[in-house]
Amino acid sequence: MRTRVIDIVDMKKVTILFLSALLLTMSVGIQEVQTKPNGKLTVRFEATGRYDIVAGGVGLHDDESGDILLNVPGNVIQAYLYWAGYDDTSPYIDDAVTFTVGVSTTPLTADWVYGPDLWFDDYYQTVYVEDVTSLILTGKHTYSISDFDLAHDYGAGLIVVYEDQSLPYSIVKIYDGLDSFHYAFSDPQGPNSEVTCADFNAVPYDQAMEITLFVGGVQHDDRPNAIWYQTGTDSKPSNLVGEASAKEIDGEEHPYPLGSYDGYEWDTFSFAISVPAGSEWTCVQIESVPKPGSGPPYNYGKGCSALFIASGFVLKLPPGTGTPGYWKNHPDAWPVDEITIGGVTYTKDEAINFMKTPGKGDKTYTMFGALVAAKLNVLIGNPSGCIDETITAADAWMAEYGPVGSGVKAKSEAWQMEGESLYEKLDDYNNGLLCAPSRD
Repeated sequence: MRTRVIDIVDMKKVTILFLSALLLTMSVGIQEVQTKPNGKLTVRFEATGRYDIVAGGVGLHDDESGDILLNVPGNVIQAYLYWAGYDDTSPYIDDAVTFTVGVSTTPLTADWVYGPDLWFDDYYQTVYVEDVTSLILTGKHTYSISDFDLAHDYGAGLIVVYEDQSLPYSIVKIYDGLDSFHYAFSDPQGPNSEVTCADFNAVPYDQAMEITLFVGGVQHDDRPNAIWYQTGTDSKPSNLVGEASAKEIDGEEHPYPLGSYDGYEWDTFSFAISVPAGSEWTCVQIESVPKPGSGPPYNYGKGCSALFIASGFVLKLPPGTGTPGYWKNHPDAWPVDEITIGGVTYTKDEAINFMKTPGKGDKTYTMFGALVAAKLNVLIGNPSGCIDETITAADAWMAEYGPVGSGVKAKSEAWQMEGESLYEKLDDYNNGLLCAPSRD
């Protein structure tokens, strides 16, 4: 009997543990309702590879459905679907949508939910995020989002990380959250967004970066706004708006960068920047520009009130420099079929044959190979600020003392006084010792 009592007690413990685990699973499940306050976006995804991103969105104001046309030119690595809006019933979660690609329809429930977050009065904003990697196809396709039914839908956006072996290596980071910037509101709801920053290691050469933003809620193209960014080292800034060290992006095709250009209440905005050598971070902030307006309808002319939802950063790493030995043995890597050296144009095959020909003391062969390699290294996208003037001077040297095979000797004045120093700098560049890394 004693043993029986112990068994029953143990069974009760097991039952309690099981029910506790079941309740926890039911309460959390796949979905994770974020409790973090309204504020700067946080990292969702990061990776390094031959990657890039494509993104698109659709405004869904007063609509429950819309289409996103997206061309994914490589293998899908990761993809996220975002949808957002606000409602006057709290707490109200509309975390389910229908996702259609061609004839395939999939009901989705958000993996992550930010909010509901009180905006004003009884209006609560919410951002939904779903991992849709398995549903995205390579190539050009239309992705339909339907059955989204908040009282006020902003829209939906799709961001895809893809791989293509022809791309240079890149660092890709995606940030998301619920970061409101409302005209005439105080922090944390406005008037500007928080500063979102992507960190990376400093390198001794310039790099290119592309930044993509998802923003919901900008009503139309006459709600003044601006986008600010800054790169740097050491401490990251808490504000960019109006700072002398930050750069402002205004509208190009439209009055302002954001203005419901993907359809009413949604914007996908992308821009490219240069990241100077030595930088350790890039930060971005959205400003609601405080300009007086004419008021209703829809706050024409007044600073925008919207929601910063996601940002993708793609830091493109230089492909690296190759030596003359690399380029003469990898004809398929050449980005051009002909190249001009000293005013003479050579086909790829002719140039490779000269690079393979023993010079027998003729320094025009030495200069030719180094100059061809340097020009090709620049053409494939390597930083060139440290070598541009040298390439121009070496081209002029070949124009004066060439063409290749002209018999310039190592002890000649042409080589000793100028040619050798030009060659040495070209050689340093081609070996990754100056402003671009070696491909090795």
